[in-house]
Amino acid sequence: MAKLILFIFLFIISYFGISHFYFASHSADAPTNIAGNVISDTKQISKESYQNSDSSQISVDGLKAGSTVKIPLRVTGKAKGSWYFEGSFPVYVRDNKGEDVGYGIAEAQGSWMTETPVPFVVDIFFTKSARTGSIVFHNDNPSGEESRDKSFTIPVSFTQ
Repeated sequence: MAKLILFIFLFIISYFGISHFYFASHSADAPTNIAGNVISDTKQISKESYQNSDSSQISVDGLKAGSTVKIPLRVTGKAKGSWYFEGSFPVYVRDNKGEDVGYGIAEAQGSWMTETPVPFVVDIFFTKSARTGSIVFHNDNPSGEESRDKSFTIPVSFTQ
């Protein structure tokens, strides 16, 4: 039993050590604000899209359809309290085939139990598997009811 516990402990330590090494070696700097990670605003790839939501419910700073982004990506913005559960909501990076290539948790920067917009910040690390893709902001919906799902999608280009 002691060997099993020791093995599990060493596995967990190794996992976090390798993850830290990977992210440290694949990013020259720690995440900065979005302005530092949006390389350029090229012609619009397509439009931003909302599902069961609109621009009055969520907005992001400095990132728009057609932006070129790099790793690591820090996004700031505001979302109404209904987007959060326990002060956070998920953000996905998807490649041009719709496959998830990165993930982050947007954290409220204030009291989230309100219907007014609450500032958030999210740091996202992702793997570049395509030249284009999207950033998908998804409300945290603990009910699991599809009718309560909300999302905001921004098509982007990737660079390293």
